[in-house]
Amino acid sequence: MMRRIPAILVLLGILLSVVSAQTPPRPVPRPRPNAGPRPVRNNPSPHPKPPTPSRRILDRRRGRDSSGSKSGSGTPPAPVPSGGKKKGKGALLPSRDAIKIAEKRLRIRGALMRGARTEIWSGEATIPTGTRGKFTSKIKVEIRRSRDGSLAQRFTFQRRGDLPDATRLVRRDAKGGQEWWVFRPEERRALKTDSASALAESAIRFQDMTEMDLIALRAKFVAKKTLAKKVVMIYTVNALATAAEPTVKVYVRSDNNLISRLEFLDSGGHIRRQVLFSQPRSFGVQKRWTKIVVHDVAAGRSATVIFKEIKINPDISDLRFLADHLGS
Repeated sequence: MMRRIPAILVLLGILLSVVSAQTPPRPVPRPRPNAGPRPVRNNPSPHPKPPTPSRRILDRRRGRDSSGSKSGSGTPPAPVPSGGKKKGKGALLPSRDAIKIAEKRLRIRGALMRGARTEIWSGEATIPTGTRGKFTSKIKVEIRRSRDGSLAQRFTFQRRGDLPDATRLVRRDAKGGQEWWVFRPEERRALKTDSASALAESAIRFQDMTEMDLIALRAKFVAKKTLAKKVVMIYTVNALATAAEPTVKVYVRSDNNLISRLEFLDSGGHIRRQVLFSQPRSFGVQKRWTKIVVHDVAAGRSATVIFKEIKINPDISDLRFLADHLGS
């Protein structure tokens, strides 16, 4: 028995040595130099130190994005006005949200216009002649729309003197392409013409009274303004531009989605012609202008058209919109 006790003690010593080798020793804390008891603040400062900004905020202040890469110089860019990003000297580009809103308004306007398949407008054009004289031309406008977005519009108007009434026809396809025709009874045939032709040699062009599909014409939104206490969306239409009038601006009212103004500008940005639409009338969900005033600034003359009667969705024969039957 006495011989077994030393063997047991030897085994216990071996086990203790193994356990002590596997357990790491506890680190002994180093004494701090001049360590002393920390002071207890019974009355904290009334102005606490502000929290340190996060790394993301500091990166933004330094002109870096969240990934840490530089987005420009160290100085943050100056704030851009609400109109959009800067372009050129002082010009502004509309923001993406503004462009989306403007495009949505054009789609709403197009859907409303397509809701009226046919229209007939009857009125008079007052054309000044000389110092105090004037010529009054009766005019009738007939419109027929198709489901694909194409349109045919026919003008029957009174001419000067004892000449019989003449007829003009414009056909527009779904992509915005136009084709103009004129019929004079004395010639007994229809001839192709252009959109710049005027009513009774006045300041009024037939294009001014033609419905505009701004989506098909690829109108581009450029600005939003307030005119006469009404918010308007301004678009440019390159499809209507000419060499003499390279810039065409179209103003669309936000409250009724109607075109309220057309401006034709020269290369220097000066207005050559201006068309103003006023006196709107409601026909159910449809709204139409009843007065058009044209100012030909370059020629120094003006003219006015007032439509006294407007019919929405009347019965119109298709033959009245064929070039071979303009005189019917």
